[in-house]
Amino acid sequence: MDNFKLINNFVLVKPVSLDSKIKSVLLSENDRKPKSNGIVIKTSKNIKVVKNLDEIFYYKHSGIKASISGENYVVLDENEILCIKRRGMFFMVNDRVLIRENESIKNIDNIILSVTDAKERTSGKVLSVSNSVDDINVDDDVMFSKYSGVYIMIEDEQLKVLDKKEIFIIL
Repeated sequence: MDNFKLINNFVLVKPVSLDSKIKSVLLSENDRKPKSNGIVIKTSKNIKVVKNLDEIFYYKHSGIKASISGENYVVLDENEILCIKRRGMFFMVNDRVLIRENESIKNIDNIILSVTDAKERTSGKVLSVSNSVDDINVDDDVMFSKYSGVYIMIEDEQLKVLDKKEIFIIL
């Protein structure tokens, strides 16, 4: 593994099967954006977010698949990482926010949504926020498009990972 080096913002990841022993997070099978998880094996020296042996979650079709000494790996740009699991805790990265989604909404305080908007919008409570996000906080109630983000399952609960730009309103 030491006969090459990664440059820029790339990480080398060993994909992990969802059937493996790492089962603390199962990814939603009915989600329209399939995801994968893996273990970080090597990083470029520019990487400050992830560390070797971190478990990460990323879009299934991200990165470049590579075979090194007969083993399968994925080379990812650090911006393709959805979140990190380290020492049993989840960390959002790259301007991402973890949300517990509410049922559909029809009004927000004094704002009444049109029937069309009520079908297309949803709200949720912020559970975790990337350090790079400074205007959204844990426990904020937020509104976003129901089609935005990706679902992940954490301990049998379906949660949503959003990019901060997908959030319309902090309630």
